[in-house]
Amino acid sequence: MRSFKSPASDILQRILMVAATGAAMTLMGCNECPTSEVVASKAATVDASVACASVTTGLDCKAICGGGYNSCSVRDDAFLKAWYGAPESNPQFVCPQDYSAQVNVSCQQIERDTELTFDGCVVDGRRPDGLATFSSNNDSALRSYLAEVTFLEAASVIAFEHIAADLARFGAPKELLDWALRARDDERRHTNAAAGLAKRFGAALVAPEVLTAENRSLFALALENAVEGEVRETYGAALALHRADCAGDDDMRAHLRNIAADECDHAAFSHALAKWIAPRLTRIERVMLEEARERAIETLLEELAIEPSFDIRQIAGVPSATVAQKMARALFAGEMNLAA
Repeated sequence: MRSFKSPASDILQRILMVAATGAAMTLMGCNECPTSEVVASKAATVDASVACASVTTGLDCKAICGGGYNSCSVRDDAFLKAWYGAPESNPQFVCPQDYSAQVNVSCQQIERDTELTFDGCVVDGRRPDGLATFSSNNDSALRSYLAEVTFLEAASVIAFEHIAADLARFGAPKELLDWALRARDDERRHTNAAAGLAKRFGAALVAPEVLTAENRSLFALALENAVEGEVRETYGAALALHRADCAGDDDMRAHLRNIAADECDHAAFSHALAKWIAPRLTRIERVMLEEARERAIETLLEELAIEPSFDIRQIAGVPSATVAQKMARALFAGEMNLAA
């Protein structure tokens, strides 16, 4: 049992609460979500034109599934592969409205014990100091998204290597150093899996470039951790849990289920690291860190206001802008004055 239990264990509970999607599921080593229950489910079919129209209007669950069903989504591998799975035959990613077969839809009736009804994921990886901006020449939103996910996973390997070096230099407990090294190894596995998925969809990958700052101060480490760990990685952990349930592609869901527990663990590490660093900083530095966390939350909310394309939402499980912002506000409620 790690001695850095609190506030790491507390933040994990918050992640689990915010990660509730409306489908009861086991959260890959974190816990079982206690906030919702699927009381009925069934399969339905729609015409391809209806599935394609959901790009802008969404699916009418009541009309398709019947009264009482309040959650539905396209879960048809053949249809999705016709749309996204063969770039050489559909290079423009045009929705196949003339698809000859009926499109399968999954219907669920969900009872919730909470108003948190969020889904999706938009943040992947922990960005190290000095990371060059991602630039892609991919010809579709989905390919660019998958390339950036891989880019950020690879960047996370470097981030945790830098953190481990810093912790060794500052004489941190071996337990904390080992935790950082395990996270680095996790991110290597995530990078390999993300690269395989991206290549399957025809994405051109870009390796991260990082300008290394040697012998950074303890405050510099704390600042990076506040922004990338306590805010972005914590949010990303909750979102990884949702993408594991919401991604329309089978391989994508399997990949996310494998990494979800790791992302929870990395978020917990961020808060344990912050707890260890805090008493070693000056009062002014601690105030500056709090201000940096608040700015990071504000920046995240601004980024989440950008509406993702339908193919990213449907295939990769990324939420709409409205849903993503609600999720972030719920996760960080109480840490700053967030207007509704």
